[in-house]
Amino acid sequence: MTQNDPITIGVLTSGGDAPGMNAAIRAVVRTASYAGYQITGIRNGYNGIFDQEFQPLTTRSVSNILQQGGTFLGTGRCQQFLTPEGRQEAAAILKKQNINTLIVIGGNGSYRGAAALHHETGLRIVGIPASIDNDVGGTDFSIGFDTAVNTALDAIDRIRDTAFSLARVFFVEVMGRQSGQLAAAIGLASGAEAVIVPERHTDVQHLTDLIDTGFDVGKKVAIIVVAEGNETGGATNLATQVTQSARHDLKVRVVILGHIQRGGSPTASDRLLASRLGVYAIQTLKESQLSYVVGLTQGVETATPLTNINQQEPKLNTGAMRALLERPLPWRQIAKQIETAGVRSFSIIFLTGLFSGMVLALQGALTLEKFGAKSLIGNAITTSLLKELGPVLAALMVAGRVGAGYASELGTMVVTEQISALRALGLIQPLKGSIHVLGERIDGRKERALYPIRKDIGMVFQHGALFDSETVEANVGFRLTRTPNIDHNIIEHEVQEKLSFVDLPEYRNRFPGELSGGQKKRVAIARAMVGNPTIMLYDEPTTGLDPITARKVLTVIKRIKEELGTTSLVVTHELHYAYYIADRVILIRDGSIFFDGTTQAFRQSKDPYIVDFRSLETT
Repeated sequence: MTQNDPITIGVLTSGGDAPGMNAAIRAVVRTASYAGYQITGIRNGYNGIFDQEFQPLTTRSVSNILQQGGTFLGTGRCQQFLTPEGRQEAAAILKKQNINTLIVIGGNGSYRGAAALHHETGLRIVGIPASIDNDVGGTDFSIGFDTAVNTALDAIDRIRDTAFSLARVFFVEVMGRQSGQLAAAIGLASGAEAVIVPERHTDVQHLTDLIDTGFDVGKKVAIIVVAEGNETGGATNLATQVTQSARHDLKVRVVILGHIQRGGSPTASDRLLASRLGVYAIQTLKESQLSYVVGLTQGVETATPLTNINQQEPKLNTGAMRALLERPLPWRQIAKQIETAGVRSFSIIFLTGLFSGMVLALQGALTLEKFGAKSLIGNAITTSLLKELGPVLAALMVAGRVGAGYASELGTMVVTEQISALRALGLIQPLKGSIHVLGERIDGRKERALYPIRKDIGMVFQHGALFDSETVEANVGFRLTRTPNIDHNIIEHEVQEKLSFVDLPEYRNRFPGELSGGQKKRVAIARAMVGNPTIMLYDEPTTGLDPITARKVLTVIKRIKEELGTTSLVVTHELHYAYYIADRVILIRDGSIFFDGTTQAFRQSKDPYIVDFRSLETT
């Protein structure tokens, strides 16, 4: 086909049907007719080419179909089209029918066949993504995805009603043999307790523990969304395994939504998406002789070369999945332990994720007002530490009944550091006093005014908070990949530089599950270093590590201070580690700074309380 040849179009729908396909056909036909192009419908997908089921289409052919589900042209999967000989035959038939442009409305399987047809015969192909799985490259959303999500949500909302009435656990199986996009969206939007997807290993015991933990604190209902392609063999098998291993006597039921997700009238979002992509597919025909797939990326119509489409298949949103699947904490049990400990002021902030450009998810806050809750750490800690202009490595230790006696049981050290860090980052406001970071008062500032300060702070949480389904390279470079218009070479250089600093340059293509505990900590440090922050905050960086590995991690922290001039705040209850790394020691007692001085001064202090505190090192 040359640029001067008249455009003659064949349009077909292929693969699994999706709500909105009719709307896409309608937009294609009406736009093509307006442009003066000849357009022919091909019935039953690629099968219609071999069976020569062609029908001319006009604007009257597509009237009153916008609101209808399915596809009036019919669809199907074609075995004959899978062979090179079959595709050559298909191209010859289309040429005989005087069709020089083929518009394919379907999913990734349809495009693999279309790409082969284009490569082998030169026929121009234009793809319009339509798949409830949302697994097509070149677009943020495919036609039919929104309708399928809403169809499943309607069903789960009804299931939840009966689940509450009868106190049952429901495993709801949705479509998605190779992609968890649909299941993830349904799970997040329905408030499911867990989502099981093909992209992520299913830890049945972890899932069972999650359900048991909820029931420990009085829950009687759980909804588990399961993609049909998960490794456990579907919702029925998974439900059986969980029932057998659970501590509680679970009343379990399984619902398989099946093909109900494919049918029904398309939502307004799918009708609009189908109409926009159908119009754009025709409008771009005059602009390019290439084969491409149209899509919608960040709200803008785009055309992606067909040869690149399989390299751009969307990945599961692991950040959102992590927030959803994070194991819930036993609220009542923690509250009881706090009351037993005799604590009179306590705030708990549960935090997952990592700042410094990472996904930060504030899961919930619990303030025990019956104890007259005040700020556990006032403005003194942030004022005295984060106003430092020179490189300092300070070890923060919390004393008192909570800090010394219940740290391992309640995770108090983690809570203490997270509250301080959240205030330093401006994510929560102090109950009294003020917060100064690098000489600037930040409490009360609007969100946007805090961005420059947050960029200057790196944070390393106790367990690293790495994304399990992403490589080390993707974890370290995550912040930069969210920076608009940044050159990929810059990201690659920054990742390599930071991994080399923590002595892990050869680990960039590994996954967190392949790393040791110490290596995970060092990867987390490398990620926090991206952007060269002025301040680094560390929460118990040696937790769970043997002495040799812990020393390696602490040595990296010392190097960051000494070689990069970074001010570092390390929360630890390990006195010997504090002595190894710290220039200054700050001891918190009853919510206030009790001691603030050099490490040597702390070790030589004759204060009875400090002497007693130091004795913990040998007990």
